[in-house]
Amino acid sequence: MRWRPFTWLRRRSRAEAKAPVGVVAWLALSVPGAVDPCARFAVRAGVTTMGALSSSTIVLTQAGVSKRQADLRVDADGAEVVDLGSTGGTSVNGARVTRRRLRDGDVIAFGVVRLRFEVIPGRHPALHRRRP
Repeated sequence: MRWRPFTWLRRRSRAEAKAPVGVVAWLALSVPGAVDPCARFAVRAGVTTMGALSSSTIVLTQAGVSKRQADLRVDADGAEVVDLGSTGGTSVNGARVTRRRLRDGDVIAFGVVRLRFEVIPGRHPALHRRRP
């Protein structure tokens, strides 16, 4: 059977969808053979660092992830992912990027790691805007 990312995600009830105060989005992790295939990381306004370093906000130790892979920046204008000069690079929806604005449902990839950006409705108005 071919591995298909995010097929394990199910619709969450309203109670499950409630997020802590200050959380504006989730990053849903999808890695083939992961111990916890349902891992979600909270995204708050400001900078969220991703990489293999233990000092990263989101620590990803899988193959293909650099020590300092990328930043996810959420500000008044919305959210963007910025590659930090990683060896393997950063992709959004299959296209390699150095910097890219995100919208709900975008998939960020580093090697075998896939993170789907899921906006929490009503938490950050700029994240609901469509790209021109």
